Amino acid sequence: SAGGAEPRAQESAGQCGGPADLTFDAVLFKPDGARLGIDVLPCKVGEMSALTVRRLTRGGAVDAWNQMNRAERHIQVGDCILNVNGTAGEPQRMMEALRRNGELRGLILSTR
Repeated sequence: SAGGAEPRAQESAGQCGGPADLTFDAVLFKPDGARLGIDVLPCKVGEMSALTVRRLTRGGAVDAWNQMNRAERHIQVGDCILNVNGTAGEPQRMMEALRRNGELRGLILSTR
């Protein structure tokens, strides 16, 4: 799809996160016609529903973010998205928010 965040509602990535995790805020800008450049799946972080990054593709908004930020703030495969534009705990609504154009604000749980 043109949005770049491919929903896979039937699948689940299971649990993500661990004891040494870092969280950070990411602010991405996705212009009209641009791709986000990630595929996501629903997952659980403790009792909270979130999205986990399953794949990254070059040339999207996430790739641009990674190029502009230091390594510990890179969004990578295995990271969890806890919040998208104020929506948390509802993976379906979070995926819809990721498909929209414009500014995307997310709270990322890094798993490295």
